[in-house]
Amino acid sequence: MRRSERRANASLLAEARRLNLDYEKVLADPKAYVGKPVAWCISTTAANSSFVAGRPAWPVALNGSFDDYRTNTGSASYCLDVLAVITGFEHGLIQLRPVEKF
Repeated sequence: MRRSERRANASLLAEARRLNLDYEKVLADPKAYVGKPVAWCISTTAANSSFVAGRPAWPVALNGSFDDYRTNTGSASYCLDVLAVITGFEHGLIQLRPVEKF
């Protein structure tokens, strides 16, 4: 990753932490948060299902490069800390564009 990308991602991560958006808040009004960054722990199963904080009741859809964020541990409680941007809400799922694992 180039230095400029690292700086941009650091700024985005700082904004995500400042906003401190949780799943339930975004789910209550997802369109209001399109374009906003989140720093969530994302679990992704071998069946390509993704969810937040080890909670299958909090599903999300990852858009873009998917393989880097697959956890494949067989455990729903294992997750990766991911910086992502909310891109929309479709089919009952918050849509996320992953930016970086941290």
